[in-house]
Amino acid sequence: MTRIFNIGLWAASLFISLFVTGIAVADVPRLALTEERHQFETVVEGVAVLHDFVIRNGGTAELQIERVESG
Repeated sequence: MTRIFNIGLWAASLFISLFVTGIAVADVPRLALTEERHQFETVVEGVAVLHDFVIRNGGTAELQIERVESG
């Protein structure tokens, strides 16, 4: 009975470790920003102001940006 329990425990441990490892190495996109916000100084009405947000993919799968909102 103990031998069957040990084999079952070993099989369960193997299954869990393979499952966790599979999740850890899965290809996922990962959005990486150098800054999340930018505070503009006082702006004169009618003058255009620009700021570049640098976005990179820190993951291993394709990163798709579907929507951008300003606040």
